[in-house]
Amino acid sequence: MNNIQNDSGKNTQIIFKSPDGILVDCNSFYTVIDLMSVGIILIRRSVGIVYANKYASAMCGYSNEEFKSSAWLDDPDNSDIKKLLIHICKKDNPDNNHTVCLRKKNGNILWISLNCQPVPSENTDDLIQLI
Repeated sequence: MNNIQNDSGKNTQIIFKSPDGILVDCNSFYTVIDLMSVGIILIRRSVGIVYANKYASAMCGYSNEEFKSSAWLDDPDNSDIKKLLIHICKKDNPDNNHTVCLRKKNGNILWISLNCQPVPSENTDDLIQLI
């Protein structure tokens, strides 16, 4: 990942480069996806989940930190989504649509439909968004 200086003079990481050549830093990207009324989870192939937006957190009951820790994947009811995340991280071109069962933090079961989309990046460690 490249670093640039933001408006306040601090170094910030570039998360991706838009098709128009605009460099977007992590904080700006996270701010935008937090405003969306759809759950979005970002996965970096080498580390797993790196961010879950506020809607995903509210829908599932897990905080961003809990999503990133992946401890919630140890629940046997979340085995399908765990297998899917491993599959997505190993594939060069992940399949687009998946329907999986997820146990919410409160114990309720939620069936979710996931659409996997690569995020354009200059980094070889691809970023994938699940919507």
